[in-house]
Amino acid sequence: MAEQVGSTPMATKAIERRLRARLGPWLLLARLGLFWERLWPAIWPAVGIAGLFLVLALLDLPTRLPPWLHALLLAAFAGAIGLALWRGLRRFPAPSDAEARRRLELDSDLPHRPLTLLVEPLAAGLGHPEAEALWSLHRTRLLAAIGRLRLKLPRPGLAARDPWGLRAALGLFLVIGLVAAGPDSLARIKQALIPGLTAGPPAAPPSYDIWITPPAYTGLAPILLSSSTPMPAENAGAPATGGGTTATDNAGAPKPLAIAENSVVLAQVENSPQQPSLALGEETRTLEPLAQKSWRLEDGHLVTGDRLVLKLGNRELAQWPIAIIPDKPPTVAFTADPAQTERGVLKLSYTASDDYGVEHVTAKITPLGDAASAAPIELDLPVPGSGLRQTRAESYHDLTANPLAGSPVMLTLAARDATDQVGHSETRNITLPERPFHHPVARAIIALRKILALQPDKRRALVYAFDKLGSDTEAYNNDVVVMLALSSVSARLRYDRNLDRALPDLLQLLWDTALRIEEGESAVAMQRLRDAQDALQRALDQGASDEELAKLVEELRQAMNQFLDALMEKMKRDLAEGKNMQPVDPDKMSLGRDDLERMLDQAQQMAEAGAKDAARNMLSKLREMLENLQADPFAGQPQEGENEALQMMQKLQGLTQKQQELLDRSFRDQQRVEQGGSPQEMQGAANDQEALRQGLGEVMRSFGDMTGNIPGSLGKAERAMKDAVGALDNGDPGAANQAQAEAMNQLMESQQQMLKALAERFGSRPGAAPRDQLLSQQPDPGQRQQEGTGMIDTGDVKLPEAADLQRARQILDELRRRSSEQFRPKVERDYLQRLLDRF
Repeated sequence: MAEQVGSTPMATKAIERRLRARLGPWLLLARLGLFWERLWPAIWPAVGIAGLFLVLALLDLPTRLPPWLHALLLAAFAGAIGLALWRGLRRFPAPSDAEARRRLELDSDLPHRPLTLLVEPLAAGLGHPEAEALWSLHRTRLLAAIGRLRLKLPRPGLAARDPWGLRAALGLFLVIGLVAAGPDSLARIKQALIPGLTAGPPAAPPSYDIWITPPAYTGLAPILLSSSTPMPAENAGAPATGGGTTATDNAGAPKPLAIAENSVVLAQVENSPQQPSLALGEETRTLEPLAQKSWRLEDGHLVTGDRLVLKLGNRELAQWPIAIIPDKPPTVAFTADPAQTERGVLKLSYTASDDYGVEHVTAKITPLGDAASAAPIELDLPVPGSGLRQTRAESYHDLTANPLAGSPVMLTLAARDATDQVGHSETRNITLPERPFHHPVARAIIALRKILALQPDKRRALVYAFDKLGSDTEAYNNDVVVMLALSSVSARLRYDRNLDRALPDLLQLLWDTALRIEEGESAVAMQRLRDAQDALQRALDQGASDEELAKLVEELRQAMNQFLDALMEKMKRDLAEGKNMQPVDPDKMSLGRDDLERMLDQAQQMAEAGAKDAARNMLSKLREMLENLQADPFAGQPQEGENEALQMMQKLQGLTQKQQELLDRSFRDQQRVEQGGSPQEMQGAANDQEALRQGLGEVMRSFGDMTGNIPGSLGKAERAMKDAVGALDNGDPGAANQAQAEAMNQLMESQQQMLKALAERFGSRPGAAPRDQLLSQQPDPGQRQQEGTGMIDTGDVKLPEAADLQRARQILDELRRRSSEQFRPKVERDYLQRLLDRF
């Protein structure tokens, strides 16, 4: 018994150790569960308020408020959270060990509260060994009897406190806020917690758009300077601030922005609380308010200066180095000395240029000598096209009816641009062309007319002179029209009190009368022809429609035929009257009516195809020929052998044209081979080429029999054709193309040599040589100018071939079709219309 009692303290310590090891972790967990069950209901109101603030922060709502209201909202939420925490935690009871044991007993379904008994002290017999030993034995048995322990999850009982389920709604809004904020969630929460960091969304910097529109007459495109788009890459410098690319010169400095003088500036600035200003060179303009934080300038002009600066107060928002390009005066000069045609028409050849386009060219004729007191003559000269920066033209002016005809004058050209700047040429001293009159009555009328124009105070003496001239009717073949005209002039000089008003009509009547006596109807027909030529030239310059051009071409054709008919009638009349015919220069070419009509048709085709420059050039040549045209009474009377020579040359030109067709065919075959295709059947081409070679041999034999000499170029052409036949037989279109091109060159060269030899043989009489007849019937396939033909080569316009004209016509039709399609954007239709207006 004494041994058991002695062991009681040791047994008690052992029980305590076993109790701590078995129950310590479970009791800790039980206390934590009880702590959460009491804490969560206590802090839930504060957590709910904080969750509501997070929802607002994630949706970026607080930052959209003014700073003071943002701060007030933060203070309200902080106060609400603090009050809720104070109310929930001010009487917060911490869980005790007894409560933890009891919770563990309940969750583990332990009857009779064994965990409580294990820690209770001995109620009676304390200090009695027997009683203490018995109590230790009881505790040991209780500890051993405790089975498997378990704890249930904490049960805060929040559902009873939140019957409406507001916590679920708060969680849903938090998820929505996180999704809306995305990666900016933390940044938005930070901005919401710090009022005044931003007063709303990040303030956008001021943006600007500046349009610089050059004057319309320059034809230049507008320039856009924007904070959102790059700078012009070609010639613009970059702004000092803001985005954009930088163009620099060789030294690395910003390249100035080239701006035409008098360009209009339109500027607009957005998102600027301060009124901006724009320094336009040496002038500074403030932008006018357009809307809130929006400013606009509409009528700025750039005239001088080297910088364009956009400012906000004293701060430069952007700046560009600029270079104002001044509008220089136009220049004009003679390209040849003023000349006169066979019919006394003044021919002016000139060139004019301007940096933005020549608008108008005039010629001023100032009289010298005895006629210096007369009024100067102003002539409007044609300017081909519209707004051309450089132009070259020829004009014809019949001034033989002017009283100054035959007088010394000063001639000066003047060119004017769109801003009325004028440039002058050098002054030429010339004698105005004067028409020679051979009929004595016509000469007398012209002499009296000049006295009337320059000395109208001698009207009484002139009345007597016209009466005497009109009374001799046999001198002008009793022409009633002439007699009535002279009587009318005499009567008006005698009775008309306002001679100044009647003088122009009288001078014109006298001129028409003298022409009737001298040339009959041919003079009137010539004037109609010139009027028709001028009308067609103006229509080409003004870009008339195809219908109007066709109408004017037909009128010109009729006027030309009437003139040719009148010219032939005059020639026959002169021959019948036994007048001496003026000999025809054998170096001038002979033209037939068909030749002139062919040139007119070609000019019409060129104009309709859009080749306006080539059409003007062709009409200029046609006019030159008509002005220098002389009737040839010996035309149509060929010498012996001349017809055979003409037929031989026609055959040679036929061979040349067929060679051109074979060359085009070989070129197309070569392109097909280069593109991976197969050429057309080439044996037929080889046979055609051999036939051409044999035909050339016949021409060579005929020419040798006629002249005793065969040009070397014909032999070279024959050898090139032989090479082409071999290449075609071998299926090599590339080699055939080269050989055929060589044959073409030699054929064209041989024509020149043969024409020269034939001209030396048949060009000894008045009239036309076969060379000229041939050239008037067939155009040179290479479009090369023949020497000595009387044709005019301006050197600046190449006459297009038929294929070029057809292609140009197709392009022109396509432009017209697209410009008429209303579904296309207006900017595209305007661009197409500008192309049509120009071409």
